[in-house]
Amino acid sequence: MNLSLRDLIMWLIAIILVIGTLIVSPKDFTAAATIALAFSTFILASDSRNNIQLSKDTVLGEHLIQEMQGLIQLLYTRRDEYEYLERVHIPYFNVEEDLREWQDRAEDFWKDIDANKYLAPNGLRHLIEDYIKVNEEWYNKYKDVFNKLVLSLHKEDPEELKNILHLTPSDLRLVEFPVIFDDRFKNLTKHTPSDVRLVGFPVIFDYRFKNLPQKSIKEERIKEINELIGQLDPESDFTKHVRDFLTLIHEDTVLEAKRSDLRAKVIERYAELEVKIDKIEAYLE
Repeated sequence: MNLSLRDLIMWLIAIILVIGTLIVSPKDFTAAATIALAFSTFILASDSRNNIQLSKDTVLGEHLIQEMQGLIQLLYTRRDEYEYLERVHIPYFNVEEDLREWQDRAEDFWKDIDANKYLAPNGLRHLIEDYIKVNEEWYNKYKDVFNKLVLSLHKEDPEELKNILHLTPSDLRLVEFPVIFDDRFKNLTKHTPSDVRLVGFPVIFDYRFKNLPQKSIKEERIKEINELIGQLDPESDFTKHVRDFLTLIHEDTVLEAKRSDLRAKVIERYAELEVKIDKIEAYLE
């Protein structure tokens, strides 16, 4: 049995008391035995409490490590990318990755966060749940406006829209972007990308309506859509829904606040876990 310095001191005190008792009362073995028994009981109880505390610290340490590895580390690593992982703000394109890659990354990210959110303390877990909920709500708002916008195009004159709507860039994969299928528009796309199969599908493409813009390009997108509205029939259904889309962009501030709150809490929890895990691991050693 390995004894700590504390245990050795306690046993030494017990031995001294027993010897002292026998010196004072050489024949009083009962008193000496009682003292020894009392100290033995005290030390055993103390060891039991220490073992219970050790078990609690071990379990707590395992939980904190699981929280760090299964949840906080992922949120912390992506803390500057939350906006690009929000369904309504996924970038439609950049020079290195296309929309599908961002969509897959966002889907995997939120799936992992949702599965492991139970590891977080209550306050952080509620922030995560609220953020996920608002994320979905705003994506549904966007889809509702976008679908109405697409349907309203069927009432428009394709020749008038020909020089207004943006056509498909020749270096992008068309299938990754919002498209409108309508026979009346089949001649509007003059330069179909060579790596895209469009057999039987006439297409119109306009990136201005693919998701809501990230904060960094919000003002630019607002300017572009205002310019588009200036070229449209002010009384048409299509123009009405373009204005609705513009309103949605202006109102898109809720996710930014939720994102900021979550980011701050994740940074705080990451630092807190680092300290706690280090202390527990040092104690257990």
